Amino acid sequence: MTAVSDVCARVAQAAIFEPLSEGGPCFYEVATRGSFYSEGEEVDPVVLIARAAKGDIAAQREISDMALHLALSGAENVDPFVTLSEGLMTARMAASQGQAPDEMRVVVMLSLASFWTTGESAADLTGEALARLELLADGDNAYSEPAAQLLAAYADREPAEYLERAKLYRARLVETE
Repeated sequence: MTAVSDVCARVAQAAIFEPLSEGGPCFYEVATRGSFYSEGEEVDPVVLIARAAKGDIAAQREISDMALHLALSGAENVDPFVTLSEGLMTARMAASQGQAPDEMRVVVMLSLASFWTTGESAADLTGEALARLELLADGDNAYSEPAAQLLAAYADREPAEYLERAKLYRARLVETE
């Protein structure tokens, strides 16, 4: 069995429990404030998926945030891994449009998904999360410094397999920019 990533564990903990700013909401609270969360408002999933497929970043964010919320809801009939995996599709689409908060959403979802799987799947999810976190750390955005600090504090504890996969994912992500 593959060990849980220290970096992913820290990202997940911060996303769920730590405020983004003094006295403010945590990432999870911000991510789950989409229109699907508004009382009385129904979302037509067919329309939302069609909008997301056409590149509508708001729809991509909404679907991924719905998946994040549902995965962490504790609902009996929800498989968190499957739900996060499905939400990652649109989260990655949104992140491909180049905004740091969307990239961080993917890192959070990958980190959480890595807890609900093992072996190759866990190594792939963790490798991608580490690569995306490295790219955030290298950028000029609100997540650069926290990402760099997180990697500096925990990356040396990561299994070599995770770090090797991170290199591969990083190369692939840079190639597609």
